[in-house]
Amino acid sequence: MLGKERARTILEQVLALGGAGETEALLLADEAALTRFAQNAIHQNVAQQDTVLRVRAVLDGRVGVASGNDLSREGVTAVFDRALQAARVQPPDPQFAGLPQPHPYPTLPELEEATASVTPAARAEFVGHACAKAEGSHLVAAGALETGLREVAVANSNGVLGYHAGSSAEFVTVIMGADSSGYGFALANTLSDLDVEAAVARAVDKALTGRAPQVFPAGHYPVVLEPDATADLLGSMAYTSFGALQLEEGSSFLTRRLGQPVLSSAVTITDDALNPAILPMPFDFEGSPKTRVSIIDGGVATGVVHDTYTASRAGTQSTGHAFPAPNPYGPRATHLSLAPGTASVSDLVASIDEGLLITRFHYTRVVHRPTVTVTGMTRDGTFLIRDGEIAHPVRNLRFTQSYVQALQDGCVIGAEQRLCGEYGPYLCPAVYIPEFHFTGVTDF
Repeated sequence: MLGKERARTILEQVLALGGAGETEALLLADEAALTRFAQNAIHQNVAQQDTVLRVRAVLDGRVGVASGNDLSREGVTAVFDRALQAARVQPPDPQFAGLPQPHPYPTLPELEEATASVTPAARAEFVGHACAKAEGSHLVAAGALETGLREVAVANSNGVLGYHAGSSAEFVTVIMGADSSGYGFALANTLSDLDVEAAVARAVDKALTGRAPQVFPAGHYPVVLEPDATADLLGSMAYTSFGALQLEEGSSFLTRRLGQPVLSSAVTITDDALNPAILPMPFDFEGSPKTRVSIIDGGVATGVVHDTYTASRAGTQSTGHAFPAPNPYGPRATHLSLAPGTASVSDLVASIDEGLLITRFHYTRVVHRPTVTVTGMTRDGTFLIRDGEIAHPVRNLRFTQSYVQALQDGCVIGAEQRLCGEYGPYLCPAVYIPEFHFTGVTDF
């Protein structure tokens, strides 16, 4: 890893170079190691390291950005020169309000270096459990376990200076039977907190109970979404609606509705990168401190996330949600949490006369942003609920559904959250939705 002192030295080298009115230097250093497995056996161990320096130079309202991997003094100077040259040929940006000013950053837990430097043998112990569990159940497991470290360091000519190092561990598996499959996912800050056993147990259970799926016709049914499916709702809403740029452009379902009820009163959604359970980070990629943002509170639209661009236009402060420049997509909510309710998954299932239990969604695409209407398929465990009990597995179905409509009155939020990571580190409970629109049946 770079370490705080070396990162600071590189950033100071950039800021010491003259010629720009304002200068920003951003260092992103990643170390990741991955163990892949298939057919109940490990087949690959890979590791990679990458460090990128990004420089943003501002000259009379003109903004240029350049990046490079050469961290020698000559390489650093070359990146700065390219950014400055890019600024010289740009038109003035009237929306650029200047680089951020320094603010104190919250204190986060220290990096666990053991997770960042875990060996292939240690990862193999976790993977071996998954393979043995699948083989013992006459199933076939595939997936991966990744451990890694990310360092982020940012400084600018206004006095901003921040450094953060964080570790992560992520496990994913699909466990297959002859005509069934199950999905298991686990994400944590540290390998010691990664619950691989629970993820494998979920996947094996779905693969075993999902055998011999029956055809169930398309139609409108109540559903219970397990947390991995709920994550798709949050991810699609974050992509289309929770950023200030989408609000400005009118593509967000929150546009002109802040302060108004937009979802069920059971729904409370926050973005909180300081939550120690959600891969925390103290500042964004331009050095603004991360803040907790209430987006939906009891069904009422309360806010969106900002970077310095959108905050300036809105007459407010950045919430610490900038992505690296240049960024045409605007700020993005990345650490979402759907507040839990009080019902267990069993309670949610028991409330349905005829409906479906959904493990997760696959290959989802937004087809209408203002209503967050999404099309996709169920996957890795879809089950018919009849008279409040799981009756039998069914073949996967295609759906086209407004996620905004899905979370209107009548939805019920489950009590237990789980950290889901396909779309971001999101804390998600199960959700009961009284009507979900299925448009077709697949062959598997």
